[in-house]
Formats: sequence, structure tokens, C-alpha cells
Amino acid sequence: MNDILAFPLLPTLLFFAGAFILLIWEQLQSYIPVFTTARKSHVGLAVAVLVFLVLGVRIALRLTDSFTGPPTVIAPWGTGDGVTVRMDGMSTAFLFVPALLLAAGFGGRQFFNHAALLVLAGASAAVFVAANGIGFSDALLLFDVFGALFWLRQKHPSLALARLLLSVFTTGTLMLAALPAIAESGTYLFTVGLWLRLTVFPFAEITVWGKRNTISAEAMVWTALSTAIGVYMAARFLRLPAPLSVQVLVGVVALFNAALVWLSRKESTAIKLLRMSITQPGLILLFAPVTASVAIALGLGYTLALGALWFSPKIGKPNFLERHWLWIYAAPVLATITIAGFPFTFGWMAHLKLYTQLLQSNRMGILALVVLAEGLAFSALYHYWRDLLAGNDPRETALLTALVVTIPFLLPGVAGITFNIITGIPFEGLSSPLVSGVLWNLALVWGIAAIAGYGQAWIIRRLALSPAMIDAILQLDWLWQTVRPWWRAGENGVLRLKAVFEGTHYLGWAFLLTLVGILVVILQ
Repeated sequence: MNDILAFPLLPTLLFFAGAFILLIWEQLQSYIPVFTTARKSHVGLAVAVLVFLVLGVRIALRLTDSFTGPPTVIAPWGTGDGVTVRMDGMSTAFLFVPALLLAAGFGGRQFFNHAALLVLAGASAAVFVAANGIGFSDALLLFDVFGALFWLRQKHPSLALARLLLSVFTTGTLMLAALPAIAESGTYLFTVGLWLRLTVFPFAEITVWGKRNTISAEAMVWTALSTAIGVYMAARFLRLPAPLSVQVLVGVVALFNAALVWLSRKESTAIKLLRMSITQPGLILLFAPVTASVAIALGLGYTLALGALWFSPKIGKPNFLERHWLWIYAAPVLATITIAGFPFTFGWMAHLKLYTQLLQSNRMGILALVVLAEGLAFSALYHYWRDLLAGNDPRETALLTALVVTIPFLLPGVAGITFNIITGIPFEGLSSPLVSGVLWNLALVWGIAAIAGYGQAWIIRRLALSPAMIDAILQLDWLWQTVRPWWRAGENGVLRLKAVFEGTHYLGWAFLLTLVGILVVILQ
């Protein structure tokens, strides 16, 4: 039994098995009416809960010495020829991201593409347990191929093509960084790939989501999984500080995105929350080389906090006369203080490391960009709480599923205990010689967020800014119209991918198998 629980690919297999069951379920719906959408949600919830229990039992067995060997958070990747996998403390922490987000989404019945999300979760789980460069490259390619098919199903071949190109560039630069002769140049290109994956590409995806009349929970789960993989990649492979040029690009894109969060009046609060997922995780490149604690704080704590905000319905103003109902505000409150960096939360750990590192290295220009970008991005929380308190939707099921996401990982104090149990390393509270400087910078961030959120309309009027002009400029529609003619050829090629994977485009299958064979030869 222990051998089965210790198998690193068990969560991946469970997610894929759930997707397979749901695909069969969809085929049976046309013949047996009892197979309803609600029951499909129950199947997805059961799979997510099962993965969560597997992770919990595995941690319990490790704590009771049922597994031999101490837990390792950052392990050497090795240079073996084969594809190897392992589940250490860091992998286990990141595996909670798909498990908890899918449990919350399926529990609240907020998903439509049930099988597709389980497939994406399984592919992300394979990325989190890859133990060497070859395994990681294969798993990342698998995730990005499924991501491309996900965008094809959303009728966006341009983003599908961009996802494939991004995957090839990332894995290629990762291989270059492993070659001693050109390790420095390869690492620089790999850092550029991480910058594209964590900031630029999500910006394009979220802009597409924002142009829709309605946005489903699939957008949040997809963004969270993609973000967590980017953070995990930086923690595992980025062993040198990011070049100054990349640091400046990170700060500029974060500020650019945060300005859109603050100024845009067309985009909904849900889109603003998604844009917040770019601001802070993208800053992980300023930490390089990244420690496990920072990676887990951003990849686990930040994404789960955004998920909790997303899944919490608009419950309206609190009634203090009925105190037994005040628990419904726990999920959004805990998520908000985690994002804001309240002490003894995952958000505090990330801010403590970031600001301490910037202050110690005297990078005041980058620090100013970070503070301004976070302040403008966090102004979205004002709009979120305004909409939440103006609503009247106390759905207990959705609130309970949001609490599942928040309580173990976002409650101050309890988050540190959870972190210690999962990883085996101590949670860092106030242990920094520059803690006062960190607190002052955080106070400045909160001040900017409060002023930018509450005084948004007044500031825009005083600056005589046109909302329509702002959206047109910041969403880069003008740039897309310029490059679109050159993108057509590749986009038309991606449209044939569906036929290739369905087996009806035989020449495409021949080319695909040839490329896979060449890749296998190169990797070996």
C-alpha cells in the first residue's frame, strides 16, 4: 500500500482516470438520461477529493516515518538519460493547487468543461513531480499541448499557436542552460522564457477572457495552473540572478498590467482578479535564485487566495445581529489579508523575501516599480469588496467550498503550521533584519491601493483621461492589428491540429510522429 501511495504519478493517473470516466459519461448521456451534468460535477469532485486525501495520507505516513528517507524540498535534478519522477515536499505542496481548486469548483458546480479541466490538472500534476530535465521537458510539453487544445476548443487558434511556440522556446532554452559551454547565454534565454510565461502570455490570455460577455470558472483554474507551473519552473531551474534587463521588463509589465487593473472601466471585477495573478507571481524572477519557501508562498498561497475570492459569491452586507452567519465572510477576508501580505500568512512570507532582497541589494528603482504596481493591482480588492457587499447571494455550498480552499492554507498562524507539515522546513515569520522597511513598504502599497480604488473616478476626472482611449492603449489592440497579418499563416496551420489529433489528417499524423521521434532521439 505504501508503494502505491509513494508513486509520484498517482495524482496524475487519478485526474486522467476521472477525465476518462467523464468522457464515457458524456457519451452515455444521449442514451441514458440519468447521467446529468450535476452528477458529472459529483464525479469531478470525488476525483479532486481523492487526490487531496492521497496527498494528506502521504504526508501523514512521512511524519510517522512510514516512508524511509527525510523529506527533500529542493533536490538535485540529476543528468540521467531516463525520464524520472519524484514527490518531495515542494512537489506535494504544488499538487494541492489543482486538487483544492477543482474541489472548490466542482463542489460549487461552477464548471462546464469537466473532463478538460481534469486533463489539465493531470498534466500539471505530471509537471510538479518531474525529477530531471528530461522528465520536466516532456511533462511541460504535454501540459502545453493540452493547453493549446483547450484554447482551440475556446475557438482561439492564435493563443493555441502561441502556447505551442512558448512551450518549444521554454524547453529549448532549458536544454541550452544545461550545456556548460553556453550555460550563461542559455540561462538568460530561459529567464526570458519565464518572463514570457509568467507575465506576457497571461496578459494576452486574460485580455481575451475580458472581451467575453460572461466568464466562467475555467478561466481562473487555467490561469492558476499555468501560473503555478511558471513559479515551480523558476524555483526548480533558475539558479542564477535574473539579468537587470529582465528585471526591468518584469517591473514594467507588472506596472503596465496594474495600470490596466486600475484604469479600465470595461473589465469586470473577475477579470481584474485574474490580472492580479500576473502582478505578484511574475515578481518571482526578482528573487532568483528562488527559495522553496517563496515559490510555495506564491505558487500555492497566492493562487489559492485568488481562487477563494473567485468562488465566494456576492453575499451582501453582514448582519451583526445574526452572528452565526458571519462565518460566510471568512473565505474572502482570509484571502484578502493573504494577498495583502498580512503577517504570518503566505503573502507575508513572499513580501518579506522580496522587499528584503530589494532593500539589501539597494535596487530602489525596481522597488519603486514593485510598490506602485502592487498598489495599483491591489486596488481591484476595493472593487471586489464593493461588489460583494452589494450582492445578495448567500449560496452555502459555494461558500463552504471556498472555505475548503482557505482554512488550511490562508489562516494566519495555521498557514505556517501547514507549510511546515507539508515541506518539513520552518515557516519564517518576522525573521528579517529589515522587517521595519518591509512593513513600511507594505503600508505604502496598502495606501496606494486604498486611494487608487476609492478615488478612481475622481482621479480619472482630474487627469482628464478617456476610459475608451485607456482601454484601447493598454490592451494593446493596436499592436495586435499590426502583427496579425504575419500571424495568419501559423494560425491556419494550428487549425489543422484538431484534425491531426482526431486521426483524420494522416499526413499531419506522419509529421507529428516524426517530430516526436526526433525529440526522443535528441533527449536521449
